[in-house]
Amino acid sequence: QNFQKESQILAIFNSQYIPKMIQYLEYNTSYLLVTEDVRGISLDKFTLPLDTNEFLEIAINIVRALEQIHRLNIVHRDIKPHNIIYNRDSGIIQIIDFGSATKLSRE
Repeated sequence: QNFQKESQILAIFNSQYIPKMIQYLEYNTSYLLVTEDVRGISLDKFTLPLDTNEFLEIAINIVRALEQIHRLNIVHRDIKPHNIIYNRDSGIIQIIDFGSATKLSRE
């Protein structure tokens, strides 16, 4: 059920900060959610310390990603370093794992 909910939420996005969903598959009692390859590493595996410029670039891009998520009335509910992927070569940040996310009504 989480995979189905996550696929519905990912289908809403068109953002560089959220991996694009390629396919959602159900087979018997198994589920598979296929997304684009982010080609980076999660922040929990990142080597510290970072220089000031790289730290600020990462922080600003995380805020931009969250702003896009929240603009669509979605609350991720599991933001942590493990769910933030950073590609050091491109500087791109992507938020992953929307299994706990909730879409709020506009009320």
